[in-house]
Amino acid sequence: NVLLIEADDNNHKSLVEETKAFEHVKVLNQYIDPVGTFTLENTLKANNFPTPDVLVIDVDSDDYYLLASCANVKARILCVEHHDTLDPKINHKASVIPSGETIGKLIDGFNAQANIVAIEDLAISMGYKRVWHSRVNSIFVLEEMYERLEREPDEGTIPTRFEFDNNVKHRGWTKIEEPKVSLI
Repeated sequence: NVLLIEADDNNHKSLVEETKAFEHVKVLNQYIDPVGTFTLENTLKANNFPTPDVLVIDVDSDDYYLLASCANVKARILCVEHHDTLDPKINHKASVIPSGETIGKLIDGFNAQANIVAIEDLAISMGYKRVWHSRVNSIFVLEEMYERLEREPDEGTIPTRFEFDNNVKHRGWTKIEEPKVSLI
């Protein structure tokens, strides 16, 4: 079962059209608030998704605050967007959390949103460990699952990762010498 939430009317219509052949996909046209009635946690409960296996938060703005509002949601796998690690103006060694009117604004080509450190600190406080990150997303698993991920891949698999250069142009597949997670 899949619950997709999209606030933009046009994007919602596209999602409905693209997923209509899948009976287990529900698409909501709703804005999610970090506080109040329409938090992500309340919306999940109202739609019978109190504990999803996978939770993806990608809204180009208040991802941090939406994640913080999910203290009681314990998805096994969590993917959260964060500020682009290529932005040289953001400190990536300390927690940076925008607030107020700056959230989600495009500043010098980058969305103002919490950086990777802030997202990881919050996820850790919620019982997660990061297992992977890209320039703009981090994947976490529940702490109790983390140990199960640190193993050799099954015989016959060649773990790889798709890499990009700094200009987001295709670089290609690269073998991972010591993988922590294998996704197929």
